[in-house]
Amino acid sequence: MTIQSDIKAGQREAEKLMLTTCTITRGGGAPVFNESTGAYDTPAPTTIYAGKCKVRLAGVSVKQVDAASQLLTIQQSILSLPVNRAGTANVAPSDTLTITANPLDLALVGKTFRIEGTHEQTYSTARRYSIERVNS
Repeated sequence: MTIQSDIKAGQREAEKLMLTTCTITRGGGAPVFNESTGAYDTPAPTTIYAGKCKVRLAGVSVKQVDAASQLLTIQQSILSLPVNRAGTANVAPSDTLTITANPLDLALVGKTFRIEGTHEQTYSTARRYSIERVNS
């Protein structure tokens, strides 16, 4: 076996654990005034990826941060995506992750996260991104 075949086998095994499905979007946001119609148009977000994924806590430690006189609790999470699926290489910081299905814990469905980091790694069995929860 070669290192390349070992990594490919690891990618297949990692993907078997991705039972959750998600959508990752970019853009959308604040309404823009349309002079020709006299109304505000809300730009639609662009879908970067839709498919299988895995979300996990990076650790059990929690830190509290004082931001603008507001006490926030932060717990780091990691998103794993298949390496060789269309769109997974295009994920970027500030993209929005929405969980669309999770057969093992329905409470995760509908949760949204912001992509916080990038993925660069030579021997990768999954694309892993740091994420931060946006809603409760």
